Amino acid sequence: MQQALAAQLAPAELRDLQNLLMVPRPAAVHPRFAGLELTALADDNLRRAWMLVQRTAAAELRLAALAHTLHVSPRTLARRVRAQTGLAAAQGMRHIKLRQVADALCETRQPLKRIAEDLGFASEASLIRAFRQVTGMTPMAYRIAHA
Repeated sequence: MQQALAAQLAPAELRDLQNLLMVPRPAAVHPRFAGLELTALADDNLRRAWMLVQRTAAAELRLAALAHTLHVSPRTLARRVRAQTGLAAAQGMRHIKLRQVADALCETRQPLKRIAEDLGFASEASLIRAFRQVTGMTPMAYRIAHA
């Protein structure tokens, strides 16, 4: 059943469904990604924003475009993100994309180059740089520690 759901849902949506249903899952993720689950967000607009971020290529993420899609001002969206997560909006969007990287590292054996392409990073190097900046670990070290 999990494989059927995995084929139909984005990895982050599957993770949130697993959390909701309390299905056993892999080891805990890096603390920097705590609180980014859709189920942890009280604001419906913020949940929609998170789903849009998960579906948008990392290199194409823009706060103004996201706010426009949600019919709110960028300032309003930024305030909501900070109120719910404690993060600046750009930080929150980056952490969501990097959480997707972390999930892919733990749940698949895909090479990092493929993960970078699938999630829309400009390059493998930019993914590595961003991941190390947030977690303090290289993606491969993270895979070894959390897979």
